[in-house]
Amino acid sequence: MAVSAAFLLVIVGDPPMSKLQYVKPEPILLKEHPEFTEAWLQDRIVDDPSILGLGDLDVLDVERRHPKAGRLDLLHFTKVLDEVVLGQDEEDSAYTPPADRAYWEKKGSKESVGIVDECLGILKANNPKLELKYNRYYIGLTEDGRPNNFVVFRAKKQFARAEVLLGDQASWGQRLEAAGLAVLTGEKERARIHFRISRDDPAKNRELLHEIFEAAYQEQQG
Repeated sequence: MAVSAAFLLVIVGDPPMSKLQYVKPEPILLKEHPEFTEAWLQDRIVDDPSILGLGDLDVLDVERRHPKAGRLDLLHFTKVLDEVVLGQDEEDSAYTPPADRAYWEKKGSKESVGIVDECLGILKANNPKLELKYNRYYIGLTEDGRPNNFVVFRAKKQFARAEVLLGDQASWGQRLEAAGLAVLTGEKERARIHFRISRDDPAKNRELLHEIFEAAYQEQQG
């Protein structure tokens, strides 16, 4: 698989010296590159499916196994038909809603955003300085007003997905699955462990969630 990308590098300096530098895009062969692997690309698509240019997609699963058919890298869902508003001008059609709580309640649901609230309560038990930060593609964390995304969340319709930055993902994955939490499997290069948190999980698995969040925070502190 080959991927190319274009970048514009902004050089910041004194006003007379400030300028833009164009960098010509070059194809990258993922199978031979030491850093930009297929797993890296997969994580970028999971983080922001809109880069595929196929509309507003949700990632339903990663590395799903199919009998007699191997593994399906990514399973996406999109609407085939959507409402068309007649008479809408081009400026209105390009409008992007702000990334706030209301945005995520519409993108996911009020119930799933409520699950994220409960997870924040678990996180704040050890660190009351943590707060939610609503971004367009994920709900992150701030500490003292600064981003600290050792855990990020994505509110879906029926559940919230947690993505926790951890080293020892194998043992944590076993513990999560033993507790009934669905872990989204992927390649070893993935930096975060992804798992689903349903409505009853914050109360039923509060201690386990507390442990994994705290372990990620301590690792991040280094």
